[in-house]
Amino acid sequence: MSQLTCIKILLVFSLFGISSCGDDKTIYYDLTLEINPVNSGNLNVLNDTLIKKNEEVELVAYSNEFFVFLNWEGSINSSENPLKFSMAKDESLIANFTKRKYSLNISQEGMGDVLESVIKSKTDYEVGTKVRLVAVAEEGWKFEKWTGYIDSEKDTLEILITEEVNLTASFVELETYCVPTSLQGFNLKSDSDSVKILDYSFDYDGRYLISYRKEIDYLRNGENSLNGVDVSLEYSNGNMIYLDYKYDSDVRGQYNFIWNDKKLTEFRFLHSQFNGTEEFISDRIDYDSVCGMSHFEGRNFQIYGVSRDTSHYYVDYTYENECLTNEIGTTTHITTFDEAPSIFTDVLGRNGFIGATYDALMSEGGIVLNYNPASLRIGKIEEERYRNRTLVLEEEVYKYSSFLEDNKFPKYFTRDRKERSTGNPKKDSFTISYKCFKDVKRTD
Repeated sequence: MSQLTCIKILLVFSLFGISSCGDDKTIYYDLTLEINPVNSGNLNVLNDTLIKKNEEVELVAYSNEFFVFLNWEGSINSSENPLKFSMAKDESLIANFTKRKYSLNISQEGMGDVLESVIKSKTDYEVGTKVRLVAVAEEGWKFEKWTGYIDSEKDTLEILITEEVNLTASFVELETYCVPTSLQGFNLKSDSDSVKILDYSFDYDGRYLISYRKEIDYLRNGENSLNGVDVSLEYSNGNMIYLDYKYDSDVRGQYNFIWNDKKLTEFRFLHSQFNGTEEFISDRIDYDSVCGMSHFEGRNFQIYGVSRDTSHYYVDYTYENECLTNEIGTTTHITTFDEAPSIFTDVLGRNGFIGATYDALMSEGGIVLNYNPASLRIGKIEEERYRNRTLVLEEEVYKYSSFLEDNKFPKYFTRDRKERSTGNPKKDSFTISYKCFKDVKRTD
């Protein structure tokens, strides 16, 4: 039989599942193959292939990128891959593939929920699924960030699932902060009359004080005289790096601060007035392990006309009563704190040390550099001052009243002052106005 005749007979006989060609009467069977879903993978054998009777067949299913082989079904049902069988009859097989599935695992830190637009969290998604996640904080909390598969501070994410996804939604607790917008001080006279001695107005960026105006009313030549100062503050990473001030009289100055994390490592002070300048440059700053700064020293330069005076200057700080009592310069300045939260913050943003009138920001003796980690209001200040070469012992006692936000923010306070050497009393009264807002709770 010719080759052409053999092929013709083979084509006809194949319709009945048998084929014979030549004297050996070779039989062929048809192998029909299908891929489901279409384009989900491919096979090592072509569809509609004729295979000799009893020939061993090995079928291999290869999945595409986003699919995985599932099973064979049809004349043979199996999940084996490769699939091996002997060709004893016509076979028709379907290679089933399924989309890969990956877990979307979401954990939370703090109080809040994560809303998913498809199904609930901690479940498997097919490859190619786009998932929308929305972080919703509970009352009194604020969404902070996503970490893990994606790092983002946006509360809403859209993720295309192509692999396993692990995410953490972090929420931070909020706290009510009230910052002073104005502060006025009055000196109370014995006849119940009062004279305004102090007037502040404050501006903020969030909870950070960035500028203020201070007006001081004091007696000069028997008459009240008003002297004002404008102060601006600049921060970096939460630390004050510049404090500039300018009096109406054109006296001006600046503090420059350099930090290592939350510790001051260096500062410079420059003060200019009518007849000269004064400059201080720090050389050394030490810290108590618990309470704060314990020592700083540096060089002080004073230039008046052609005269130049250089001196070495240092201040020591000691602490008692778990940091509630702070002593500066051995016996020159002692501050005792109330056991109550304070509205007032120091250069680090911590509560407590600046005190009732913010005066310590520009006080001599390095008070601007010091901090006390106790978040307390000033209760008493004891000082030794030289007046006309005479040492005068002074004491200030502060009392607070009419609070906002659970005893945190006093609307009024008084300051009783007296010279302990003479017993001369003075009483001042202060009124504070606030603006309040929610912000992240401090942990330091």
